[in-house]
Amino acid sequence: MPNRNIFCNVPWTNLHIYWDGSYGMCCSERHKVYGNHDSSQYNIKKLSPSDWYNSKPMQDIRIAMHQGDKMSTCNGCYIEESYGAESKRIKENHKSIIFTEQSFDRSYEQNPSVNIFEDSKLTGKTTAVPIDWHVDLGNECNLACKMCIPEASSKIALAYRRWDMLGDNKIFENWTNDDDAWANFLEAVKQTPNLNRLHFMGGEPLINSRLEPLLDYFIMLGMNRTLSLSFVTNGTIYRQSLVDKLLQFAECDIEVSLESIDKTNDYIRQGSKVENTMANIEKLKLQTSKSFRLIMRSVPQLLNINSYHNYIEWCWQNRIPIVSIPLKRPLYLSTAILPESIRNKLLENYLPLHDKLQQAVKKQFNSLAPNRDASRIESTLLRECSSTMTQLTQESPADVEIQRKELIVWLKRWDTLYNLDALEYYPEYKEFFLEYGY
Repeated sequence: MPNRNIFCNVPWTNLHIYWDGSYGMCCSERHKVYGNHDSSQYNIKKLSPSDWYNSKPMQDIRIAMHQGDKMSTCNGCYIEESYGAESKRIKENHKSIIFTEQSFDRSYEQNPSVNIFEDSKLTGKTTAVPIDWHVDLGNECNLACKMCIPEASSKIALAYRRWDMLGDNKIFENWTNDDDAWANFLEAVKQTPNLNRLHFMGGEPLINSRLEPLLDYFIMLGMNRTLSLSFVTNGTIYRQSLVDKLLQFAECDIEVSLESIDKTNDYIRQGSKVENTMANIEKLKLQTSKSFRLIMRSVPQLLNINSYHNYIEWCWQNRIPIVSIPLKRPLYLSTAILPESIRNKLLENYLPLHDKLQQAVKKQFNSLAPNRDASRIESTLLRECSSTMTQLTQESPADVEIQRKELIVWLKRWDTLYNLDALEYYPEYKEFFLEYGY
């Protein structure tokens, strides 16, 4: 029996294509399951998805998944679970009816795919075909978020180039601009009859010129009748023509990245205007249904923890689920580096909300509630609130003083570039920021 704290079905069900066309095991992996120097070898420009799926790196990771030892590539999920958050591992297992946190052994043994999992135990080879694809459509983006990286944002790449921090990295390489790679992708999709879901990220997917023609291609083939789509967008762009196409698919989840419902969102997500994003969210909300869902994406961290309770409550009032990924890096943006006095004061903001959500949950029938289920939103938001409170009470890192100084260096660097003033956005942090040199 696999270790319930380690096992994840992703190596048998998921496919990941990075911004440069290189393959990955999972969109949440802390590092690739092969060395970065092999990114050109394990790439859709040269290798088909089916060949990647039974490559040596994927065989090795399936064997390791059965051996039950923690893997560095999966460390992100382990950290999220330590906060009490619902990690990618838990979510993906739940999709295949494996209940990681309740009745793991029984649900694994009775799972329809148990033989596929078990057959890979010794060799790592599998006859399974990935049915959930996570595809990064390059790094073209119209925002520069303070917690993001050049590989995922062309705006950040431009800033890094200005600061002479890019080195020899080809940050602007976008695999979707390669006609041969794109043809390989279209053929692979067409040859995967049981493809269940395509999830797109960027960059900002809505500014990628390939996206809408791809939707037209699916509709022309009739794949839209069975295919589920999802994508993460920063919410700055709205096109009704695009929404009309998305409404023709079996399912579609639009996941809007929003860090707060006030102006601190614009401080974090540089280049955005929160009032415009909120207006676009309202337009999408009016068109939601059981098959067309709106979801909030967030990264709980030092820069939004001061008002995140208001965000959770707003989502509750509007019946919009949150799918968050607690920040794991850069460490200098972690809630853990805030002084304990500030964290204790912020924690007081969450207690009333936690109590209200807890009372609401008690009135409901107790059952598993997927984090995208708006009908059971009290349960999922209670977990979100509890996870955020856990982050406020975690121990500071051993190098907290170094991280605090690094925080100020980066805030000043970005604020100079975007003509922002952290003290204006975070009066509750003023003394702390000034102490460390802001």
